[in-house]
Amino acid sequence: MKYIQILFVSILLVGCASTAAQDLPEYSNQTKRIVLQDGDTIDLVADEVEMKVKDTPSKMLAYNGTIPGPVITVKQGSTINLNFINNLEVDSSLHSHGLRLRNKYDGVPGVTQDEVKPGETFRYELDFPDAGVYFYHPHTREDVQQDAGLYGAFLVLPSENESNEFGVNLQENHQIIFLDDIEVSYKNQIIRQESKPYKTLMGNYGNRMFINGKLDSPVNLQPSNLNSEQILTFVNSANARPYKLKSSSGIQMTLLSDDASAYQNEEFIQELVVAPSERYTVRLKYIQEGPQQIFSETPNNSFPIAKVDVLGQSLGSTNTEPTNFTGLQIDQSLVSQFQTMPISKTLSLDMLMDTKSMRSGGMWEMPCHQMPDGSWMGDCDESLLENLSADHHPDGIEWEDGMRDMNSKSGLHNVWWDLVDKDTGLTNMDIEWNFQKDEVVKIRIENKADSAHPMQHPIHLHGQRFLVLSKDNQPQTNLAWNDTVLVPAGSTYDIVVEMSNPGTWMIHCHIPEHMEAGMMMTFEVQEN
Repeated sequence: MKYIQILFVSILLVGCASTAAQDLPEYSNQTKRIVLQDGDTIDLVADEVEMKVKDTPSKMLAYNGTIPGPVITVKQGSTINLNFINNLEVDSSLHSHGLRLRNKYDGVPGVTQDEVKPGETFRYELDFPDAGVYFYHPHTREDVQQDAGLYGAFLVLPSENESNEFGVNLQENHQIIFLDDIEVSYKNQIIRQESKPYKTLMGNYGNRMFINGKLDSPVNLQPSNLNSEQILTFVNSANARPYKLKSSSGIQMTLLSDDASAYQNEEFIQELVVAPSERYTVRLKYIQEGPQQIFSETPNNSFPIAKVDVLGQSLGSTNTEPTNFTGLQIDQSLVSQFQTMPISKTLSLDMLMDTKSMRSGGMWEMPCHQMPDGSWMGDCDESLLENLSADHHPDGIEWEDGMRDMNSKSGLHNVWWDLVDKDTGLTNMDIEWNFQKDEVVKIRIENKADSAHPMQHPIHLHGQRFLVLSKDNQPQTNLAWNDTVLVPAGSTYDIVVEMSNPGTWMIHCHIPEHMEAGMMMTFEVQEN
């Protein structure tokens, strides 16, 4: 099935590099939590709104007037009706990221539906078979619309017959934090190229943090007593930026869940990498009084994400072991079978680049950009190497845009990203994968270290869930269900996919600029 030019020209958004606002309502960052029952209906309205940076207005987009959009809370096993109302001047759609829902409501123009035109409404019937936190956003020019503020969350609470796998009441002691960034000019205007996709080389890394709809401002958590606990879910709604989260010494952080389930075991963590579209739930225990924080750290920068004042009054003794956690129940003999299964499919992550058109972007003049395979791009000598930091990525992850000039000159005319089926050599939308319902498929994902620009890719599967079995041939011992996996440059990941949901579904990189530049495919799951 063709993708109607695969989103590249599905819409032409009229605009310049800056996004001036005129007579628009101001957005709110006071996100509402809306509780729905089975069979309920909600209207979700996409509108243009105004955001001010030091009194300079810029245009943003919002669901129901807030950034992030409302947290829609439902019980596991429910079905709701969602009327998506497009009040924008351009086409849009709604993708319910991570949900194992009916295929025709997946929200992908050209695959499961037509674009929702300005002034139109599309009625989605959404099923929630799995508990957890899920992510909704457009699947139409996502590089612009999501970046402008169109995103929100579904909070799916365990059904009455299911024990709470986190051991806490997620309605009472739980907060969702959206990690995002935006690019702001020196004139305090938000920069967004609306006419056509750009920054396709690396994706759009913003220069300012935008956490839970607030610019340059961490989330202020409620003051808490010593030895008390709190649950946070982090959702990365940024286009390209991965976040490496750490905590100050007064916070003990344990990992509870990944995208689509709890882990088998709660475990202490020193840091947490959250890629675009991934969701992680953690438990914080406050073990020292005074101001504490969660921050995101890169080789050159540190950004505060959340702050909390820990009060001296203690609620008990400090625990050294994780508590109140049942975890994901997976038959270990079945996991052992998965580990020894043969590889069914192999996807290689690669790219092509027109180097001649990139010369003006500083490709040859930039100082010392090291590829993960050890080779160097640019004019590089020992004196530069001594001061090298921003462009050196031994972990295969580019934490910042170290080539802003070159990246800004990249587009659909000179950068092409590929998913490559290694068995057939076919790429992207030419790949033809077919599976049977309830088939279990082992897929290897290889991120080439010797492509023209190796970097990390968050690979997302629609409509299904999978387990990450191994990373660089190292078996994983604490499993959770995923819908997205971050594959660093030069790495190989093996995943096992439960093809439980019939229909035509997408696989793509969740850096939307890479998706616009070709990095997507479909696969078919057929009824038995």
